[in-house]
Amino acid sequence: MKQYLAVDIGGTSMKYAAVDDQGELRRLGTVPTGSGMTRAGLETALLQAVRAVQGPLDGVGISTLGTVDSAAGRVLGGVENMPCLQEFCPADLFAREWPGLPVNILNDVRAAALGEMWRGAAQGKRDFLCVAFGTGVGGCVVLNGRPLEGAFHRAGEIGYWNYAGPEEYWELQGSAVALFHRGAAALNCPELDGRAFFARLEEGDLVCEALFADWLQKAGRVFANIRILLDLDTIVVGGGVSAQKERLTEPLCRAMEECLPPECRDRCHVVPALLGNDAALLGSVCGLLSREVG
Repeated sequence: MKQYLAVDIGGTSMKYAAVDDQGELRRLGTVPTGSGMTRAGLETALLQAVRAVQGPLDGVGISTLGTVDSAAGRVLGGVENMPCLQEFCPADLFAREWPGLPVNILNDVRAAALGEMWRGAAQGKRDFLCVAFGTGVGGCVVLNGRPLEGAFHRAGEIGYWNYAGPEEYWELQGSAVALFHRGAAALNCPELDGRAFFARLEEGDLVCEALFADWLQKAGRVFANIRILLDLDTIVVGGGVSAQKERLTEPLCRAMEECLPPECRDRCHVVPALLGNDAALLGSVCGLLSREVG
């Protein structure tokens, strides 16, 4: 059985774990990150993560924020929250101490999509969209079992869908954080967070219900357009809101269906992501596996 180091680099922390070729995961540690992290600090943390693995190591898989050229193994940009990642090529780092060690790096949403395809909500699916609602809206399109990369390595970034005019990107209104902020403003309740918002929904709060209905309708329209364009059979919804399964996935599916022509309805399913923070860790090593996942 082979063993890999899986690393997920985010804007606030770097998580790492040992993952075998059957998808069994053993968490090893967490390191704080952020805009103040230096390249030297990042490299030290990664080297320490390698040394934390017990036994032989068959490769390193890295999931990271930002735009990534997976073929070249390099972070290209989109790392304003963590500038030390700009132009980072982890294979160069590991080659100094472990020459020949396979290294795979990819964008975090693509990694999460692969993780869900391997061990999560998209098992057995070949053509699907993975969406993460959080501070922004992240997306990855998987076609024929492979994440769509795009000419400039930015395919699937649906958060930048131009929804209402110049620079009126969908994520400005469609992210989970944007929804909760609107609720806080409408209710004059600055401390309102996601947990409190959905608690108010359960209690029948009319303001939250109206805001949530509008959010669902707009997200459903985006999903419908992507469904038509790419002929997908599944949309996997992740991020913190994915825990709201009854409140989220079925209403999103209905909102999408309402925007589709009759012959396209009842074919694409909206399902909640199953793996949470483990999805990107698992997906980061998929490119290192000798067999195909999914």
